[in-house]
Amino acid sequence: MTAIRGAIALACALALLLLSACSLSDADEARTHAPMAAMQARDMTALYDMLSPELRNQETRATLETMMAMVPQAAPTRVRIVSWRVRTMDRARAIEALSIYEYPDRALEVRTLMVQPDGAGAAELQAFLVTPIDAAAIEAHALRLDRVGSVHVAMALAALASLGLMLFAAVAVVRTRGFPVKWLFAILAFFGIGAAQLNWTTGEAAFFPLSINLVGFGFMRAASPLAPWMLNFTLPVGAVIVLALVVRHRARRDEAPA
Repeated sequence: MTAIRGAIALACALALLLLSACSLSDADEARTHAPMAAMQARDMTALYDMLSPELRNQETRATLETMMAMVPQAAPTRVRIVSWRVRTMDRARAIEALSIYEYPDRALEVRTLMVQPDGAGAAELQAFLVTPIDAAAIEAHALRLDRVGSVHVAMALAALASLGLMLFAAVAVVRTRGFPVKWLFAILAFFGIGAAQLNWTTGEAAFFPLSINLVGFGFMRAASPLAPWMLNFTLPVGAVIVLALVVRHRARRDEAPA
């Protein structure tokens, strides 16, 4: 009992550590919000000064003015950073973020890419996009049964069959008496080759043969409310191999003299 409690406490501590490590720092969050603050204040000079030098041209300025017209001058009622990524490349530090700004009469999706060229100090704005989130756009990507066609049904059944075969193979090898290193083969059962993908909104399917996956099953959407739901699965090659080995092992065991 003491060992179980210790394991639970360790798991909780690791979870908290991971959550804290994955959070965006206050400084990076301020950098992410700076372009929208300038837009809200109608301060084109400050916004223009944030841009990387190669983006300071009339075309970019016209695009910023168009996006500025979408942003109310009043403060938003709620701001959420729904996804972010911080990475370092050749000493430069890049901060990507997707935020949702909510106002009484509208909601805006804001994508920013801030880059610190030397890894510290002032950050330059390399990408910025403001997109209105309206009811029609959200409805376009909603899960609705009246949009389900033969492609949706076939892909969904194939995905469930792939996952089911992996689970069946893993259980079969674990329950087989005398099978060597069975836990290793149980993991192998979840490996697949190739990746099939279905855009649930449009019904567009794709297959990527040069891909190796662990489980490979998923039905998800990106953090953006404007993103479509995507169904993913892989060909359960590992499960087929494991089941073939299980059948051979059981046959040899049954043929062996008592």
